[in-house]
Amino acid sequence: MRANILRTVLTTLGIIIGVAAVIAMVGVGSGAEQRIQGVIDTLG
Repeated sequence: MRANILRTVLTTLGIIIGVAAVIAMVGVGSGAEQRIQGVIDTLG
């Protein structure tokens, strides 16, 4: 029974970390895109 609880906790933790990583990467990509667009706008 204890192994099942540990497996559930670790699986849940893995899912949470995975979702957080995806959200972080989308945020970084969006920020980079805005920064690049700003540089392009200043060039002309």
